[in-house]
Amino acid sequence: MIKAYKHGGIFNIIFPCAKTNLDHYLRDSKFNSSKLCAGPLEASPLWNQMLGIATALNSIMEYSVSAKESSGSSECDRMIGFHFDLKPANILVEEDGNWVISDFGQATFIGPAGGASRVINQGGTDAYAPPEIDHLNETYSKRYDIWSLGCILLEVAAFIVRGYSGLYGSADEEFRGLDDVRRTKSLGPRGEDQRFFVKSEISGDYELKPEIKAFMEGLCKAERARHKRSKDFLQQVLALNLKMLEPKAENRIDIVDVVRQLSGIIQQGNLETAAGNPLSITPYDGERALGEPDIIGIKSVFLFLIIVIFLMTLTVLKRMAIWSAVGKS
Repeated sequence: MIKAYKHGGIFNIIFPCAKTNLDHYLRDSKFNSSKLCAGPLEASPLWNQMLGIATALNSIMEYSVSAKESSGSSECDRMIGFHFDLKPANILVEEDGNWVISDFGQATFIGPAGGASRVINQGGTDAYAPPEIDHLNETYSKRYDIWSLGCILLEVAAFIVRGYSGLYGSADEEFRGLDDVRRTKSLGPRGEDQRFFVKSEISGDYELKPEIKAFMEGLCKAERARHKRSKDFLQQVLALNLKMLEPKAENRIDIVDVVRQLSGIIQQGNLETAAGNPLSITPYDGERALGEPDIIGIKSVFLFLIIVIFLMTLTVLKRMAIWSAVGKS
């Protein structure tokens, strides 16, 4: 951030000119973002950027007016912040690859009066909004932004695991990308619904779209998740993701726990990668891991083929020598 100032009753924030936003960064190949997904999926630097966004959101939710709180600071020095429009398009990607939360046009900061953390109805883009956005007269808790962060985390995970096709889908339709999976038919004027939740026709309760759940399960079956270490890492990330995408706001995980758990998952993944633990491949259905007898058998067959090829080569060379001698005579 370069500068923050107030003009009339509006606060304004000036950021450096960014390279792009996260929405384009994950979808436009001209940024060559896929290079950050090379190697084991748990080693991608994009996880740390995602952690940085979660940490920044925590700072917004527990905002301190003073840069350093003194022993004499009062409750009025601290405020509770709500972004209310967190989405990839509002996350800037700087030239050095660092991610920054931007666009605070819908944001609200309130004092912690009585410890309450609810504000009057607001909200930005509904594609990344939680189920409570449907209640126009309801006040929202700060867990509103947790849902939006969960949507972004799933997009990042899809990109790390499957690359651009994780969002767009594969050309041969082997699997659908998240951009397609999230689109369902709507009875409203829009005709389609890109939100991550749906209202059950039976119970009337909100729930995560079944297509989203199936997509998350499919990520664990991707080629890059076949190594046990990578699969375990991804399963932990997605388990946290589900806590963030809990339809009931009161049951949704808190931002402090999001930061703590995501940090722990990333640190453990880095430690295992640095330790150089051998990667074990998890076989698909119908496959099995090869044991030592299988390896010995393959080596024997390979050696036999080499001997056969060698003998055939000798035979051909002998015949060529004989034909050459006959020709000279």
